[in-house]
Amino acid sequence: MQRWFVGTDVLCTDRTLYFAIKGKTLAFSYAVSACIGVALLLAMLISSAVGTCIPLLFKKIKVDPAVASGPLITTINDLVAVVSYYGLSWLFLIEFFHMAG
Repeated sequence: MQRWFVGTDVLCTDRTLYFAIKGKTLAFSYAVSACIGVALLLAMLISSAVGTCIPLLFKKIKVDPAVASGPLITTINDLVAVVSYYGLSWLFLIEFFHMAG
């Protein structure tokens, strides 16, 4: 494995090796890796939008955005990451690909 791969390529390689050792098929390995990659991408996109919109909303209602938005943005970003990961895992792996287990 070379060091200059993008993060998702390294993740795909690591997951494929892990599941090949555990006796899973390559399709399962790549499906899990793709699900993790898409969940990370979705969480980053939504979190960046939330991190931009919440301070603007606080500024509009005349609340100091620097003080008020920090804990709220952190909590929302954590929730978005967890919900996107588990939601996409349920949707893609269990419902769409029928790969429970």
